[in-house]
Amino acid sequence: MEGVASRFACLKDDDATDWIKPKDKSKKSKSSVVNNDVKSTSAKAKKKNQSNNEAKELQQLAFQTSNKKTKNKNKTKSKEDNKKSSNIQDLQYHEWKEKDEQVS
Repeated sequence: MEGVASRFACLKDDDATDWIKPKDKSKKSKSSVVNNDVKSTSAKAKKKNQSNNEAKELQQLAFQTSNKKTKNKNKTKSKEDNKKSSNIQDLQYHEWKEKDEQVS
């Protein structure tokens, strides 16, 4: 295969229409940019918080959950329920073990 020159080889690389003015790096523009960045970030944060709140509300409506956190009273009740259920499981285990011994 012979080397063939590209049809774009004759075009100039630095076309005047592609030229972009470099950004200024002066101190005045930096301070104004900082102020604009602070304003834009606070606006972005507000929008983000608002969208998060809307998403949480939609989840609550969809899954019928509440904003309220469970209180300690519920935790103590669940501990007592766990103790009761463990006692029931122990009784069931012993009954099963006795029946198994009788069968064998």
